Amino acid sequence: MSFLRRVFRLQSFPFRAPKSDAGVRQLNPHLIPPTFAQTPPAWVRYAWPIIIANGLLMGSAIEITWNHWATLVKDLEEIGEKNRAAAADSSPETQQEKKNETYHWEQRPTWQRAAFCGIYGFGWALSTAYLLKYKQTYVTSLRFFRTPTLLLSKSSPKSTTLHAQQALGRFIHISTSSNPSGVSLFLDRLTIQDGRNETELVIRYDNIAPPPAGAKPERRKRDYWYISLTDARVQGAKSGDVVSARDSIIWAWDGVDGGDGPILTAEGVIEEKERTRTKKTQKEKRKSGWHSGPVVRR
Repeated sequence: MSFLRRVFRLQSFPFRAPKSDAGVRQLNPHLIPPTFAQTPPAWVRYAWPIIIANGLLMGSAIEITWNHWATLVKDLEEIGEKNRAAAADSSPETQQEKKNETYHWEQRPTWQRAAFCGIYGFGWALSTAYLLKYKQTYVTSLRFFRTPTLLLSKSSPKSTTLHAQQALGRFIHISTSSNPSGVSLFLDRLTIQDGRNETELVIRYDNIAPPPAGAKPERRKRDYWYISLTDARVQGAKSGDVVSARDSIIWAWDGVDGGDGPILTAEGVIEEKERTRTKKTQKEKRKSGWHSGPVVRR
């Protein structure tokens, strides 16, 4: 991978954040306590003020370089003659003339000034891309939940295989520093991987749906998010150990710790205990002898 591609990650840089999957856009995942929560560092929270201040600084540097970067013009022959004459005549008048000598300044060549201005502009663009990348991909909270089958079927005019899979699957709600409201995505379309070191996890998402029959496949693009485990809050408690925080997130991802997560509807959250109690009540009603209809008196 070339240097510029490694810096900008042009094929995966998420300038446009993915939208929530169909069927869960009307839900409010913030009703669910976050499995993972993290406070971004100051340079991520205040990325835009830093970018603006850096732009003003770079603009001033470009203006000074383009309009005021000059070089001293010297006539070598004239200076050589004056130096030889001054060496031969060391009278006070000659020394005074040397002190009163004026110099002429001219601007540097255009290519030199343009090159330095380009370096300033490239540095500002590089720092801006770096800050925006982390602001858009720095995860502040994660929530896992499920949805009823009817919710997905009503939201989609056509019943597709993808929606049938989603009805039986789980969702994750990802909030970032640039998007606090977050997005809800089908969990089976995401993968979680190790980051650059043990204090980081990476979530990757394929935002290109399978093409229809007979259509050409589109260019595959990737969206990704960074999870910083240092001083994170996992299951509502601050975790001082990055290993335990990582394991808790992986267990919640796999549905090992705490089951598959609560069921989220438009009315609110249906916890596992409440759902079990509702099923039990319905089962008892089905077992009773009388369900509905008139009472026959003998």
